[in-house]
Amino acid sequence: MLKTIEPGLGDILDRLFIVKRKLIEGQKMVGGKTYYTEEAQLIGLVADHYGGTVGGQLSAILQLAAVNATIWERTDAARSPMCEERLTLAHSLIDLNDSRHHVVDMLNREGSEGRGRKGKGE
Repeated sequence: MLKTIEPGLGDILDRLFIVKRKLIEGQKMVGGKTYYTEEAQLIGLVADHYGGTVGGQLSAILQLAAVNATIWERTDAARSPMCEERLTLAHSLIDLNDSRHHVVDMLNREGSEGRGRKGKGE
């Protein structure tokens, strides 16, 4: 029998902010689906984790949003054929992804403690 793997809170929030960014950018999903449906599902999962509130994790959630936005902007800049700072941007993206991973892990741990379950990798 296959075991269902439940994503941790950090993973859910990470995807939620990516979906939100795609909505802001006006990107469309393949196959006629919309990101609005996925966004609503992800918001429901976050509410399940917090029992309807986000409490003390708000700072980490906002940090994750800011890091993701910066990663997207720097990645787009690095892909530009006119970019002369690709190496500098690549190094900063490594640091930003490390920061993103740290925040996701922290939120996974806090989210799983609040629900009495283990986060991904525990």
